[in-house]
Amino acid sequence: MLSGCVFAQDAKSVSDRVAAQNALFDEQYEADLRNFPTRATAYGDYRYNDKLGDYSLAAIANVIRRTAAF
Repeated sequence: MLSGCVFAQDAKSVSDRVAAQNALFDEQYEADLRNFPTRATAYGDYRYNDKLGDYSLAAIANVIRRTAAF
């Protein structure tokens, strides 16, 4: 019976880790859409169309900074 309890605890921690991993993947995906608005538009997500064509040094520096944060 003790091993069943340990397994239940492991299953919970695994599900918590998977949920945290999926949240990180979602965050990275959203950041990619924000950082590459042309790709977002190609996927049918038009939220970032106001950033299309922003190839300024400031925009590129922001992409690098946000990507390095991951």
